[in-house]
Amino acid sequence: MDAHGQAPTEHLKGCVVRMCRKITYRCVDQFIQQYLPLLCCFMNRLIDKAQPFITPLFASYFDDPGQNYYR
Repeated sequence: MDAHGQAPTEHLKGCVVRMCRKITYRCVDQFIQQYLPLLCCFMNRLIDKAQPFITPLFASYFDDPGQNYYR
């Protein structure tokens, strides 16, 4: 049973172990397809939480008078 883009978790665990010993593109591809959506979701949530701190920081860095909260 080898479906493209589908990696059951039990196969993926062995795949990650093999990846540590010898990198195989198939294992890496399956790992990325399995966990990339979760990683993107996590990063989006992290950016949303950090947005109130990021905006003034970048405003002062790029010296945008309309957004600069430090003046």
